[in-house]
Amino acid sequence: MQKSFERFSAFERHVCAVIALGTLASVLLSYRLWGSNRLYALVPILESLASFSESLAAIPLYTLSALLLYLIFAGPARKALTLYVVAGVLFGLLDQNRFQPWFYQSLLFSIALSARSGRRELCTLIISGTYLWSGIQKINFSFVSGIFPWMMNPFIDILAAVS
Repeated sequence: MQKSFERFSAFERHVCAVIALGTLASVLLSYRLWGSNRLYALVPILESLASFSESLAAIPLYTLSALLLYLIFAGPARKALTLYVVAGVLFGLLDQNRFQPWFYQSLLFSIALSARSGRRELCTLIISGTYLWSGIQKINFSFVSGIFPWMMNPFIDILAAVS
């Protein structure tokens, strides 16, 4: 019987491991967002999930950590990737604060890696879309008039000191 990770190329296994490792590090760095010891209330997407999300507040941290560790050490498996996406979406529904950009992008990468074909192209599309959207976000008055000059100020000071 063929092992599930053998259907993935070496590149795809490395991409999965890097994404899982980065996501695990981010989840652990923001452990209060995923656990029950928080300074702010859970904000479920649907009001009907409010009582449900309070009782299961500590489960997301352990579940996501276990799934990500499996993906890091065992390699990509379509069932594990699907379970990670389903768990991530459910935990996000229990608290919308969990839908951080790094988290939903890891979910999108997991969906792309669980596809039967075109995995590399889908990952490229996600990265391209991220860069495109970040560029579009900079086309506004407040960025041009406030943020960009603030970002360039240290360089302008260095150039003024040199000349």
